[in-house]
Amino acid sequence: RVDVGNVDVYMAQKVSVENVNLHINKQVWKRILDAGRFRQYQWTVKADPDAVFFPERLRQILEGADQAKAAFGKGLFLNNCGFGLHGPLEVVSNRALEAYGEGSSTCKRPPQEDVYLQQCLVQLGVTQVNHFNLLAEDHCAFKDWEECSSGHVAFHPFKKVEDYEQCLDVVEEGPAVG
Repeated sequence: RVDVGNVDVYMAQKVSVENVNLHINKQVWKRILDAGRFRQYQWTVKADPDAVFFPERLRQILEGADQAKAAFGKGLFLNNCGFGLHGPLEVVSNRALEAYGEGSSTCKRPPQEDVYLQQCLVQLGVTQVNHFNLLAEDHCAFKDWEECSSGHVAFHPFKKVEDYEQCLDVVEEGPAVG
């Protein structure tokens, strides 16, 4: 856990929500890099607060072949959606984060934070590994994501506390299907 403190969200008027999110997320990744604690671990995970995230499920995925691949070259990141990386859950190896820290200033600025991160990491030579069992959400065309009944690592978005807690209860009370 890294305390990202207060992130400067001042932006000029008439800026899209996507640009604000990009600005915030770039600052968050910069603070993670500056703090340097990520170097103590093989992986760094950014999860949105409205995503119900189950770290133990992610650990099971990371125990596979990706764990070994993450230690070579410029590392890797996990793509969580068939439409491209989606921001509610971003999983990046420490070598990939090092590459991002060294080269992010050369990356183009697409309009969305998740598109930016994916394109930047690929541009920097980081390996993308598809894991479509990470994130269940409507924007990845996953039906019934809000039921939390699949074996996904995270479910998104839950804007009400009671819905978030219901998802936690479903997963904790029974075995995941698929």
